[in-house]
Amino acid sequence: MLWPTDRWGPSRQILANFKALVSEAGAEVVISSSHRLEGWAKLEALLVKQGFPGISGCTPVDVVSKSAAIIEHLSCRTGCHFVVIDDCDLDVPHLVRCQASVGLSREAVQAALIELKSQAESEQQT
Repeated sequence: MLWPTDRWGPSRQILANFKALVSEAGAEVVISSSHRLEGWAKLEALLVKQGFPGISGCTPVDVVSKSAAIIEHLSCRTGCHFVVIDDCDLDVPHLVRCQASVGLSREAVQAALIELKSQAESEQQT
């Protein structure tokens, strides 16, 4: 969840937070929000305009729940570190919750980066 649910489109601060997360983590962006149901071209165009490389994919739409869609998508991507950022209490691993009224806050970005670092450290120990 990038931005508050009461508007379409992120603020400059939310874009800065998102850019920090993507660049610091070296992350790819996969969409699991309702935007994937409408097609994500509008969202991708917005992100590319702001200097993002684009969206690498979206979760499947023909599944019973958002959690199931995320898990199905991840089952095809073994060996990667990931976080799921959402305002809902999803039944998925590595969930970082944000507030629907705030969107992607600096605190959520820090929590996501800490989670990714923890996954990398766990992998090195095995």
